[in-house]
Amino acid sequence: MENKNLQVYIDQYIEAHKDVSAMELCTYLIEQNGASTKQYSTGRPKIYIDVVAYLELLLKRGNLSEVKRDREDCIYQVESVQIASSKPVDTIEEVEQEVDLQLSFFS
Repeated sequence: MENKNLQVYIDQYIEAHKDVSAMELCTYLIEQNGASTKQYSTGRPKIYIDVVAYLELLLKRGNLSEVKRDREDCIYQVESVQIASSKPVDTIEEVEQEVDLQLSFFS
């Protein structure tokens, strides 16, 4: 599944939920929307990094606020469901550039 499609499903999920757990969102994307079931040896879905990167972008844009971030999960509260983007984000690299991430999700 392409990142653009993931983003559409994530946006829909956010519209229906007050809180967003990255792990629960991954499960939803896999079970309800056909996202890849591939996992790391730790059991974490491989889509987790793309999901958290997009959620961090929405955090930066003010759509979400951070509730918790640790090795187990990243949890956000929905502040605004009006998700407007100046341009679609196609790759995790584009998200990283916009958010200035260093992929320290697991620290």
